Amino acid sequence: MKDRDPSVPRRAVIDVGSNSVKLLVADILSGSLNPILECGEQTRLGRDSFETGRLQPKAIDDTIQVVSKFYKKAAKSGAETIRVVATSAARDASNGGDLIAAAMAKGVKLEIVSGDQETQWACRGALANPLVKSGNAFVVDVGGGSTEIILVRNKTILANRSFPMGTVRLLERSALADPPGLEALEIERKKIQDWILKTVLSEFETATSQVSGEPLFLVGCGGTPVFLARIFSGTSKTDTEPVESIILSAQELEQTTERLWSLPLATRKKLRGLPPNRADVILFGALIFEGLMRCLNLSELQPSTWGVRHGAMLDSQ
Repeated sequence: MKDRDPSVPRRAVIDVGSNSVKLLVADILSGSLNPILECGEQTRLGRDSFETGRLQPKAIDDTIQVVSKFYKKAAKSGAETIRVVATSAARDASNGGDLIAAAMAKGVKLEIVSGDQETQWACRGALANPLVKSGNAFVVDVGGGSTEIILVRNKTILANRSFPMGTVRLLERSALADPPGLEALEIERKKIQDWILKTVLSEFETATSQVSGEPLFLVGCGGTPVFLARIFSGTSKTDTEPVESIILSAQELEQTTERLWSLPLATRKKLRGLPPNRADVILFGALIFEGLMRCLNLSELQPSTWGVRHGAMLDSQ
């Protein structure tokens, strides 16, 4: 933990996603974030909820235990405010109030945010990352329960939308063999690309016409693009080179996707750069990003370690 400068505001945000819980503690200086502490744990709050429509008691308990632990860690770090926000799994479930009540029982105020709010924060957080290049881009956050897509021109939002399509949601609907294999890959690849062509493109048709003929790239926030970049380059979190410097071409992403789908789960868990507990959902995360690059004709993917929690903190100033 870095030494505290008492004259600089220190805040914390806990992002309760469908797949994992993430903590950010940062100092805010002149409208910019200086991250002090970042950590995360997978609790898979959305497990079995996308089919049943309800958060499961064990998933709620596991998630709130981590939230409570992170809340205490944030307070110990000197954070003056601690904001706890929950996204897709919580807002889609009929019993999201149970999550709020469980948090309150631990002395934690938790708020469930809309898809539009999550989208705004994902974009603001990703683009606030000083390592992300500027220009015309699709900013995409693929989570466990939803995918947020934003089209920006030089950091000005032209269009944005949150879609109920995420890695945990897709994994639970599938019945993959182990290893899944390239035949299964082609089947799932077609499903996702059909969804993009029929749903995503129609939503962004007017906005994309405003940047017609101009170069576009893809900024990916959330765990999936970070892990894909590390898998491709053979690096891990402990390597000194920032992951934002690993730019994947459409062909490189396609090769990485095909490699993942050809490997059994036990082997994927041992891949350098991929946390073992993400070895299942990475399959569909890769397919979503690959499909977006293909269908939107995007040539590069730049990962960003900044996202929803960073945007929420900037919004809380």
